[in-house]
Formats: sequence, C-alpha cells, structure tokens
Amino acid sequence: FSNLTIVFSFQTHPSKIQQLSDSSGSIGNIATVITDLSSQTHLLSLNASIEAARAGEAGRGFSVVADEVKKLAEQSENSAQEIRILIEKVQHITSEAAEGMNTSLAQLTAGNQHLISAGKSFEQIIISSQHVASQNQNVYQATRQMSTDSHYISDSVADVTTIAEHTSSRIQGVVQTSDMQSQMVNQISGALEDMSQSVDQLLKSIRIFKL
Repeated sequence: FSNLTIVFSFQTHPSKIQQLSDSSGSIGNIATVITDLSSQTHLLSLNASIEAARAGEAGRGFSVVADEVKKLAEQSENSAQEIRILIEKVQHITSEAAEGMNTSLAQLTAGNQHLISAGKSFEQIIISSQHVASQNQNVYQATRQMSTDSHYISDSVADVTTIAEHTSSRIQGVVQTSDMQSQMVNQISGALEDMSQSVDQLLKSIRIFKL
C-alpha cells in the first residue's frame, strides 16, 4: 500500500471509531432505560406481593407471579448494570483508540510530507547532477579545443623560431657587409686624402714653373 492509501485508511478509521462510540452510547441509553423499567417493575412486584399477602389464601397464586416478576426485574437490572459497565469500558477503549489513531495520523501525515520533500530534493539532485554532467561535457570539449589550439600555437612558435633563426643569419650577413662597406669607405677616404695631397703638390709645382 502507498502512504496516501494508509493516510486515507487512518482518516477513515476515526469516523468508524466514532460510530462505534455513538452506538455504544445508544446501547448505554437503552441499558439505562432497562434499569429504570426494572426498578419500576421491581417496585410494582413489591406492591403486588404486599397486596397478595393481604389477600391471604386467595392471593397466593398472584404472590407467586409477583415473586417471579421481582426476580426477572432484579435479573434485568443486574444485566443492565453489567451492560452499562461493559459499555463504559468500550467507550473508554474507543476513546483511547481514537486518540491513538489521531496521533498516528498526525505522525503519518508528517512523515508523508517529509517523504514528499525528500522526493523533491532527490529530483532536484538529479536535475543538478544532469546539469553538472552537461557542464563536464562542455569542459571536456573546451579542454580538447585548448589542446588542439596548444598544438597549433606550438607549431606556430616553432615556425617563428625558424624564421627568427633565418632572420638572425641574414642580419649577421648584413652586419658583416656593413663592416666591409665601412672598411672600403675608410680606404676610399684615405685614397681621396692622398689624392688631395697630390693635387696640392701638383698645384705648387705648377706655380713654381710659371714663376
């Protein structure tokens, strides 16, 4: 049975117990009526016995009947008293049962609410777990992409390094060429200076020759 079925059953039982208590009360009322009737019958039989005694021999048969009626009245009163005692016990037991049922119903209802809350919590946990799994998949995909990008960057760095090495070699060649050019410029400058001195000497000689 499900918890809701049990709760419904517990909700139904108190009404049945109340019906039993009401029925017991009705029986108790009937027993009270029987007791009253027995008391009245007992009183009537007592009066009949007195009248029969006064009638003497003529009232002997009536006296016997009055005695039997008296005995039946006493038995009825005793039975009614026993019934009343039993009814009181039944009412006491049904009252305790009703209280126990109400307490159990309250506890079961609270437990059922806790189960519902726990179920909702588990549903939320499942949803969160699915979300985490989805995020993990995204992280995995991103990690793979990062790995691919890292390989690409590594290859690019290697290419740049190779280009830089070639560029460095070319720069060294340019530097060497520049050094050679500088030396040649120095040589040309020296030659021009010598040539200038020679021209000056030639001009002096020409002046002397003219004089």
